[in-house]
Amino acid sequence: MDEQSQFKSAQSFLADLTFERYFFNKVEFTHNEYFKGDPVTIDFVFSHHISLNEDQNNAFVSLSCTVFPEAKIKGYPFTLNVEMVGAFSYDPTIPQELRDSLVSENALAIMFPYMRSMISSVTASAGIPPLVLPAINISKYIANQNSPTESVTTEDENK
Repeated sequence: MDEQSQFKSAQSFLADLTFERYFFNKVEFTHNEYFKGDPVTIDFVFSHHISLNEDQNNAFVSLSCTVFPEAKIKGYPFTLNVEMVGAFSYDPTIPQELRDSLVSENALAIMFPYMRSMISSVTASAGIPPLVLPAINISKYIANQNSPTESVTTEDENK
């Protein structure tokens, strides 16, 4: 196979969704001074929101995680709130139904390891044993959520 054919073959495996960048817009750690040191089971809650800009063929995905919510009430050692945003672009030729599932499932699957890493880093830096969230099944998470995909179409000011 010549170099040109190999390049064309490799391009067929490129994703229709591109992860452009990400940032954390909230990292909030609150130590529970009343924690008694009893063993606890990891308790965490995720939420997400997807905004599509169809004119620009991009999506912004917000992923939030709260670890040990209501720490003082439930006797947890701390509460950690983390919010991140990922920016993605997508191929404008893919059908809307495929695009929506591609963005929701793949974007969250791409972002989740960054969220897990931040949570581990923050807990390690807080002087406690690092907390590593377990892997989650993104498809099952999506199936159990009612978080809508919001499409945004902007008006061209030059019209």
